[in-house]
Formats: sequence, structure tokens, C-alpha cells
Amino acid sequence: MKRLPPDLARLNHKAACTAFAAAAVLLSACTTVKTKNLASAEDKTTLICRDLLQAGEKAFHGGNIELAQKCFNGALTEAEKQGKESANVALALDDMALIAAFDPDTKQQDKTKLPQAIAYQKRALAIEEKLYGKDNAYLAYDLNNLGAWLGASGDYKAGAEALQRAASIREKTLGPDDGQYAFTLANLADNYVHQQRYNEAIDLFKKSIDIYQRAQKPGEGSRILSDLAELYDKLNQPADGDTCLERALVLREKAFGKDDIMVAETLNNLAVSLYQQGKYEEAEPLFERALKIVQKDGDKKAEAGVVSGIRLCKQKLSQGSVPTK
Repeated sequence: MKRLPPDLARLNHKAACTAFAAAAVLLSACTTVKTKNLASAEDKTTLICRDLLQAGEKAFHGGNIELAQKCFNGALTEAEKQGKESANVALALDDMALIAAFDPDTKQQDKTKLPQAIAYQKRALAIEEKLYGKDNAYLAYDLNNLGAWLGASGDYKAGAEALQRAASIREKTLGPDDGQYAFTLANLADNYVHQQRYNEAIDLFKKSIDIYQRAQKPGEGSRILSDLAELYDKLNQPADGDTCLERALVLREKAFGKDDIMVAETLNNLAVSLYQQGKYEEAEPLFERALKIVQKDGDKKAEAGVVSGIRLCKQKLSQGSVPTK
């Protein structure tokens, strides 16, 4: 992989590329699905827990972390009145694991708090194994998030084991064409990248992409294509990476529209790859198009990077530079 000029950079607006985000994506889905199972239990404690968890999730997604934490703590306290191993306790622990790992200032995961998040998730998992059995679909949510926390803490081997188990459960319970199965496969692929198990990661990324394509989910598929392109760049396989980015560009234009920031990200990253290969005439118009989008978006940092790309291309072309071998 060639070193980039210091003022030329790839853009990265990916929401699911961090372990925190991987779990955050599942927060609402996890609790919504599980609370449906509790809906018939109309006792007072269950109703209070459900209301507190829903209020906490709404606060979390609205950026009010302090209120979310208060709601989740309240739900756990209320749930434990039913016993330390009730379904409501597990639900509260799921959400508390997410909030424990979250830094409200940076809006990202706080690695210093990951041990607490892992402890909450393991406790929730143990409860649900007793309640539902070891192969129930509910457990896949806990295992997926546990795998994310473990990987973020640097324990990639244990994280992979959790994600492998989550993938197996989802394939059996949801089917091989389900988007949640594809989501877990992509998380496992990312884990393998950190372990330098690159061939296995490529296979899993491709499998996830194929599932999203069959499910007609272009946005999700484009995200995994971008991840795969990043891996190909790491492996110094630019042609394969460019193919992924070209496919991602088509999907993102379809999913988000031609002026979306995610389209700009893909245009920029494809242009960066072409620049690295000495293909300055091909790279410059992609940078130009990306610039128009980021200027509308107001992201000054991204704008500066794209402007640098245009400047560097013009500089190389004015010097009569030819593609490098």
C-alpha cells in the first residue's frame, strides 16, 4: 500500500465501522423485538420497565445520554424486583452495556469503560441462555454486541467466537438470506481483518454483500463494499478495491441520491485510489464532483481533503506526470 501525500486523505462517514456503532445499530431492534415477547405480561413491573427502556432509547438516539442512563438504571432497578434473572433484567442490561461503553463528549466508544459493558452483556447473555436456550434468536443480539465489545477491547479471538456463534444462530433461525445474518458476517469479517485473517475476511465480506444484494438493500451493501475496498487497499490490490468502490457508488446513488455525503465519500475514495495509481486524469473529475457535495454538506475538514486532491491532480498533470508502474 503506497503512502498518501500528507494532505490527501480518504473520507470515512461509515456509521457501522466501530464496535460501538455496530451495537448501537441493534439497540432499538433488540429491545423492540424482545419487548414484544413481554407484551402479554401486563404486570406493573414489566410495564414500567418497558416504558423506561423505550424512553431511554429515545433519549439515547436524541443525544440525551444523561437521561438515557437514568432510564436504563431505573429499568434495571425495577426489573430486579422480579428477581436477578428475569427477562426484564436482561433487557435492561443490554441497553446498559451500550451506554456504559459510550463517551457522550466524543459520541464514540470509551475503551476505558469496555470492561463494564462486557460484564453487563455477559450477564444478559447468561440470563437469556437460561430463559430461552442456547440457540434462541434473542441470544444473537447479545452475542453480536458482546463480540463487538470484546473486539474493541483487543480480545479479537474471544470476539470472533461470540460473532461466530451469533452468525450460526441467525443463519438457523432467520435464514441464510436475512440482513441481520449479513450484518453479523460483516462484523466477523472486520474482526478477522484485525487478526490478519485476510482471506477469510474477504470471503465473509463477499458473502454479506451477496445477501444484501439479494435482499435489495443497497445502502447496507454499499457499506460492506467500502469495507472490502479498504481491505483490498491494505493488501495492495487496487484494481479489486476500485471495482468495489465503483459498485458502492452505484448502490449509494440508488439508495441515497447523487448528492448525498456517502456518495461524496465513495467518489473521493475512488479518486484517491486512482491518484495512487497515477491515474490523475481519471481522479480529478471524481474529486471535483465530491467537492460539490461536501460543500453543500458543510463538512470543512472533508472539503479541505477533497480540495487537496484536486490541487495535487492538477499539479501532477501540469508536470506531465504519467501513470506509475
